Amino acid sequence: MKTNLKINTPVIFFKENDITIAYCPTFELSGYGKNKKSAKASLEVVLSEYFRYTIENKTLAKDLKRLGWTI
Repeated sequence: MKTNLKINTPVIFFKENDITIAYCPTFELSGYGKNKKSAKASLEVVLSEYFRYTIENKTLAKDLKRLGWTI
């Protein structure tokens, strides 16, 4: 069974040296790039991999609870 879930979550962008960081505090994950657009794209890959990995390993609910989510 495949389920789609849409979540609106804040993303904080900041510069560190010449790199733009996209930080998602909701999941404690970040991506980076040369500019805001590439940092956002990197974060999207990181989030996709996070969900793929935690779903495959059946640890998503446990990790979301660790992050303060109510399941």
